[in-house]
Amino acid sequence: MRTSPVAAVACLLAAGVGVPAARAQESSAPSRFELFLSPEVTLVGPSAGLRPELLMRLGDTGPHRLRLAPGLLQGFEFTYIPVALGYRASFRDGQVVRPLLGAGLEYQHRFVSDAEPAQQLAFYLEAGATFAVTSRLSLGLAGSADVTFRGGPGAGLNVRALVGWAL
Repeated sequence: MRTSPVAAVACLLAAGVGVPAARAQESSAPSRFELFLSPEVTLVGPSAGLRPELLMRLGDTGPHRLRLAPGLLQGFEFTYIPVALGYRASFRDGQVVRPLLGAGLEYQHRFVSDAEPAQQLAFYLEAGATFAVTSRLSLGLAGSADVTFRGGPGAGLNVRALVGWAL
């Protein structure tokens, strides 16, 4: 009997949704800071690189976090340096599967090989999920879309692998 990859992933996600992260409940107080090292690939204006993220929990509990994410990505004819500041809601802290949603502003600077540098300001939306491996380590995927509103019109789309550590 053959099972489609989509059905297999859906079953794994559904199985993990209600399962508490055993190690996540070892400490009673949640971590105030999280650091993510995120390899990123942009699909519009293809480039790839690393984008570290620092998340700071807003309040003692709850899903609310402030996100700071500078990056350095290399394209075929340009170097792309984005710096994002925004909000991320990371739900279900005590569970294995942790959905996330976020939004914010992003400054984008491109050093182009045969033109003047380009600077833009964009609004971004992000969505994804992380999976608790231990009380401190999490892995996941996220995608985001952005629309520039200053410095010329444009749209962006990217995907990131998330490797996070609660500090």
